[in-house]
Amino acid sequence: MDEAHERSIYTDILFSLVKNATIRRKGTLRLIVTSATLNTDQFAKYFNNCPVLKVEGRCFPVEILHGHYSANKRIEEAVRAAIRMHMHEGPGDILIFLPGSEDCEMACKLCVTKLQELVARGKEVPSMVIYPLYGAQACEDQSRVFEKPPENHRKLIFSTNIAETSLTIDGVGFVVDSGYVKQKCYNPRTGMVNIILK
Repeated sequence: MDEAHERSIYTDILFSLVKNATIRRKGTLRLIVTSATLNTDQFAKYFNNCPVLKVEGRCFPVEILHGHYSANKRIEEAVRAAIRMHMHEGPGDILIFLPGSEDCEMACKLCVTKLQELVARGKEVPSMVIYPLYGAQACEDQSRVFEKPPENHRKLIFSTNIAETSLTIDGVGFVVDSGYVKQKCYNPRTGMVNIILK
């Protein structure tokens, strides 16, 4: 069970069911619980004092820069930041987090348009490949982000949080986070679930 720290009622029920299954099938069923930020003592105690294996991660120097813009400018600002990095920073692919799949698709189109405008104005633009990445994509479309880009090309990926929690992309040297997320919100007055941008 991966990303165990992302707890919800569903994962707690699943932990209970899996715990009972491991007790009933002692010796034939093994459970591996993984997390980067888990309280291992608490989980080990819950799973009958099971053994804990810690794998140390690697730390890299990180420079954090903040920008301020409104939610309705998130796509334009994300594209602007990506192009600025592409034009002025050293090697390394660029990963940009946006709140939804529509945002990722729109950002890809806008980025191509902006790059074509730069070329039309006579600017020398290094080569890049641009990919959207989100959970509703077909597997073959998702797997393209893992392919090595052609020689002297930078990879630019506009992604939802699927790239944060479910996979790791090699070669990423720059990350831009729009700071916005789509969240389900239940309205008790109407009895409906609304999706809001936070």
